[in-house]
Amino acid sequence: MSKISQITCVSSGLVALDLICLSPRFSPEASVHRQTGGSCGNVAAIVAAAGHRSIPIARLGTDPASDHIRSEFTELNVDTRFLSKDPKDRAPIIFQYLKNDGGGGHRFDLRHPVTRKHLPQFRPVTKEALREIGTRLPKADVFYADRVTPGSVQIAEFLKERGSLIFFEPQRITEKELSRILPIVDVLKSAQGRLGALECAHFPKRTITVIETLGDAGVRFQCAHSKMSAKWTSVPPVASVAAVDTAGAGDWMSAYLISEALSALKNNDAGAIAKHLKTASAWSLLAILFPGARGALRHLSIDVVKTIAHALVRADSASEHLKSIGVEGDTPAAKMSVALAALRI
Repeated sequence: MSKISQITCVSSGLVALDLICLSPRFSPEASVHRQTGGSCGNVAAIVAAAGHRSIPIARLGTDPASDHIRSEFTELNVDTRFLSKDPKDRAPIIFQYLKNDGGGGHRFDLRHPVTRKHLPQFRPVTKEALREIGTRLPKADVFYADRVTPGSVQIAEFLKERGSLIFFEPQRITEKELSRILPIVDVLKSAQGRLGALECAHFPKRTITVIETLGDAGVRFQCAHSKMSAKWTSVPPVASVAAVDTAGAGDWMSAYLISEALSALKNNDAGAIAKHLKTASAWSLLAILFPGARGALRHLSIDVVKTIAHALVRADSASEHLKSIGVEGDTPAAKMSVALAALRI
């Protein structure tokens, strides 16, 4: 596998503490895992795990959840300099419950499971913080944002002028928000049916790579010139899978594209993008075999993820390939052997 040159990725958006309950509902006996999450948090962590320089921008506090996020990021070699430490703020907290339905179903809860009080939620970076960040922000190859806010747009505009590729992945986007980012966005990614405002939009003299994930049906994209077209390029999934948890699957795809496909995205190279999306889908597929958005990295190194993903794309026998790279026996990674039994290639 060829080595990828190290890039710098600045990101902005939701960085939260995920509390992952391995059952459909909370009980005192339930097993709960703590892990830094949020789309921005997941992408930042996976990009760093892939060996790149990852610099998230988020509004945190000095509470235990914020401390956990900083500590976990530090262990993952994520640059934490722009995670604020205002004592008046608290890190967002999200409970996630696994449905254990064989399809990776889950639900999120923004309330405490016992008291039902609202948990701390996302707050955008303040204007004062942005002014300070602007004077210290390094040159970046790519800027990723999981939502359109005045702050994320301001950072994107600043980095766009310095040559960064601008990658937005909002859950939903209004016409007003779309008009703010159309002059600067290079890659716009979302789940099916969430980019309706883009269908009638015009972006003269610009090409935007639009990526739409389709769940079990794979992913489709187009390099749209000036306006959207009815012609999409579809990329089918690499395999069928009995998913454990689909949360974070899209974040793994985005992290792959940032880590491995930057040149293709910058050049709007449709052929190369299609090939990369195939491998990106394999990353996502491996991710959903474990609980938690980044559960795969609890058991597998990023190199193992890359190796297995490339094997899946080439339609190699996944189980035989695992044996060849030593993912066997009583090691934590051996759980991958059990998980991959769900694959039907």
